Amino acid sequence: MSARLLLGRRVNAAGEQAGHVTGVLLDGAGGVPIGLEVSAGGSAPKFLPWVAATVCDGSIELPSALLLVDSCDAYLARGAVVCRDPEAAALVSARRLAGTGIL
Repeated sequence: MSARLLLGRRVNAAGEQAGHVTGVLLDGAGGVPIGLEVSAGGSAPKFLPWVAATVCDGSIELPSALLLVDSCDAYLARGAVVCRDPEAAALVSARRLAGTGIL
């Protein structure tokens, strides 16, 4: 699965819709995914740590909405980049995703 396929997926927390994936955060050094940007309605985007997400049939599942962090700013300040473009996200290869446990 490529990062491109994660964009737009529904995000559910404890069985309730919490938003959808609007971006994939990649570390600045090697383009390894470190989290997902999740948007819901009119609220500011939230950060979902990669290790807290489980990919299911067409959605991202997490046990609690408390795992959604208010801001991605700390990661962006350390050099992470947000990939929101499906064409650019296609460049994140399955090999980079394979070690994350999210396949």
